[in-house]
Amino acid sequence: MVVLCRPHNPTGAVEPIVEVQRFLRRVPDDTVVLLDEAYIEFVAAQHRIPGPALVRRFPNVVVVRTFSKAYGLAGLRIGYGFGSSELARALWTMQLPFGMPVTAAVAVAASYDAEDQLRQRVLRITGERDYLCRRLRALGVYATDGHANFVYLPPAGTPWREVLEGAGVRARYYATGGVRITVGNRASSRAVLAAVGKSAVR
Repeated sequence: MVVLCRPHNPTGAVEPIVEVQRFLRRVPDDTVVLLDEAYIEFVAAQHRIPGPALVRRFPNVVVVRTFSKAYGLAGLRIGYGFGSSELARALWTMQLPFGMPVTAAVAVAASYDAEDQLRQRVLRITGERDYLCRRLRALGVYATDGHANFVYLPPAGTPWREVLEGAGVRARYYATGGVRITVGNRASSRAVLAAVGKSAVR
């Protein structure tokens, strides 16, 4: 099995659609490709791969998504996938019994009834993400062009853990030295920018 994470976690990058298709054409037919689209709701329409058309063209591809990110149902651990009928049948035989409680099903149904709120939430988060990226770059800090609900700062010789934790900012730190900052509200962004700004003038 090959796993392709799009958007990538933790960088938030998305490979161009033509590159993904070129890659899939080179994968042997008997190798399953799992396309992880956990953050797909935050990706602009022009960068999305039409899932149903993709699995028709490549029967060895299964697309998986989750309600944990944009829908805010992380505690319920709900996800879904789609692929060719042959691949779906094979995967169905491997699933655990009683995998989805009634409360989770009710939450999913309620989420589908709240599409307007989802759109508003995504617009707010992506707008704040882009604001945070612009302001970080204005401070001379490189941030990747992310397409998810976070901003990634690659290793750059700056002790990000010391800089951010010292200011009370919680983030996800990596052994390589990079840091992933989940987007919050404007106050959260200002806290990040203030911490980074102070480190830049040391």
